[in-house]
Amino acid sequence: MRRLMVEELKQKLDNNEPLQLVDIRDKSEFEEARIEGSINIPRNEIKERYNELDKNVPVVIICRFGTKSSGTVRFLTDNGFDRDRVFILDGGIYEWACEIDTSLPAHLL
Repeated sequence: MRRLMVEELKQKLDNNEPLQLVDIRDKSEFEEARIEGSINIPRNEIKERYNELDKNVPVVIICRFGTKSSGTVRFLTDNGFDRDRVFILDGGIYEWACEIDTSLPAHLL
C-alpha cells in the first residue's frame, strides 16, 4: 500500500494537484478536525458510498493515525481503483495537526 507523508500532501495541495481526500473517521471526529477540502465517508459507509469517488483522480485515505486505512484501500483497489493512485496519509490527521496545521484541536496532539 502506498503511503503519503503529510509534507507531500501539503505540497500537492499547494500545487493544486487533483486529489480526493477521503476522511474515514466518524462524522463527529471529522466535524471537530479535518483537512480543508476533504470529504467524510466513514469506514462503515465506504461499501455503500465508494461510487461517489472518481476512479480517475488519486485518492488519499485519512484516519486518525494512519493505521485504520488499509482495509479501505484494499476495498477500493478490489473495486476498480488503481492501486498506484490510492494512498494512506501516513500518521493521519494526528500527524497533519502536529506538522502542518497546528490550529487543529489540542487533543489530537
